[in-house]
Amino acid sequence: MNIICTMCLNGCEIEVNENKNTVGAMCSRGERFAISEFENPTIMLTTTVKTSFSALPVLPVKTDKCVPKDKLNDIMKIIDTIIVTTPLKVGEVVYENIYDDINLISTMDMTRRIK
Repeated sequence: MNIICTMCLNGCEIEVNENKNTVGAMCSRGERFAISEFENPTIMLTTTVKTSFSALPVLPVKTDKCVPKDKLNDIMKIIDTIIVTTPLKVGEVVYENIYDDINLISTMDMTRRIK
């Protein structure tokens, strides 16, 4: 399996085999990242949700923990149904337990944009 490392700016292309041996990592962080992605591919999901405010029609959000990549479509189907109707601050929960004790949280202070 080939993985592009995102742990630093090098962007190493790392090959991981079934014995979890790696080739191509320029640092130990990249090696750990590649093995982790090989064993359990996850990602911090960042996206936007709709709001009911014309001054801010969408709100940037992210998950508070990494989610399994094979669950992204299921999670995005839920996110597509969300409409935020009250102003939120950074870090406030938009959707609790969107998947396996993972919350969707606001990454923008809406109160500064909505009067």
